[in-house]
Amino acid sequence: MKLPDNIYTQVNTLICKTVTENLIAKNVLDDYIREKRFNSTIRNALTDYFFKALRFYGLFSSGHDIENDETITELIAKTKYNENFPSKIIGVNNFVSKKIFENLDKDTFLSFLQRAPLTIRVNSLKTTREYLKVKYPFFENTGISPFGLYTTKHTNLRQLDEFKKGFFEIQDEASQLIYFLVNPKHSEKILDMCAGTGGKTLSLLSTGLSPDIYAYDISFNRLKVLEKRVRLNKFNIKLLKKLSGRYNKVLIDAPCSGSGSIRRDVDVLLRLNEEKLNNFIANQRELFDKAYHLTEKGGFVIYVTCSFFKEENEKQVEYFLNNYNIKLVEVSTLFDNHMKKSLQAKTYYKTNPLLSNMDGFFGAVFKIL
Repeated sequence: MKLPDNIYTQVNTLICKTVTENLIAKNVLDDYIREKRFNSTIRNALTDYFFKALRFYGLFSSGHDIENDETITELIAKTKYNENFPSKIIGVNNFVSKKIFENLDKDTFLSFLQRAPLTIRVNSLKTTREYLKVKYPFFENTGISPFGLYTTKHTNLRQLDEFKKGFFEIQDEASQLIYFLVNPKHSEKILDMCAGTGGKTLSLLSTGLSPDIYAYDISFNRLKVLEKRVRLNKFNIKLLKKLSGRYNKVLIDAPCSGSGSIRRDVDVLLRLNEEKLNNFIANQRELFDKAYHLTEKGGFVIYVTCSFFKEENEKQVEYFLNNYNIKLVEVSTLFDNHMKKSLQAKTYYKTNPLLSNMDGFFGAVFKIL
């Protein structure tokens, strides 16, 4: 639907403010919707317009009609793909524009500008994909993850009883597959050292295996959220106030640029600059050093980012191999034949929307020698 003119004026101002002041788009929009108390029809149309304008902020800020898909397609086709292309289309600064061009070909870059499906990971200890598909026919099986369902329908999944009961988690398919990189075994001591609110932590116990899971995060608030989710699912996960001990496996879901998640967090690259990227890289190296010293000899460190920048991925792997007594494990040995073929998996775990309709994730597994 077309929004009323007064709402367009207000929202366009909010969009520009979000970018110029480096604000988090979701928070800005949530505050605006809460203040105005729009009905669901206007709210959905407003949300679509707001995030589409940010997704194509380069075109929006140049005065183009971003609501017209044909206009966007025509402008993209006319624009030469070079280091300035991302800036012209999505409005990132020159540094980020060059980095995108260095890391992605045109078709792959454009795949990140499509809307992502809404994907969930089913908690197989409480229900099945079949049960949820019967109850909610808008769900379909994910193509690779055996735990996933997805939908392109507008719906507030957090309001469903099954979500409140812990029957499923909202989690992209690429993130779900990290379970296979960790490859949990019975009685193993596994540390998730950047646990956040626990999406990946919980997944390690959702298939009936019983490893000993430990979770740590620098943010106490995120750990408090995880604590509630642990109680809801009655999982035996130990929350750590400080890093200590020795583990068979350590998972680093490293803080990163988030470039691989721009289908969902469309504004993340608008807030990125060279200094921030360098800080992410330095922090990733510090985290790996801690993980290395927390892992037993013969154990494994699993390094994961939601980035497509080589500086946070392949180049970090080179740095780790050159500075630690470790060897790289071929991730193809951790996947079944369907997964290997679908993901074209060899040395690393790499996904993108063009290849697999997933967010951009990277993963590498190291054995401690």
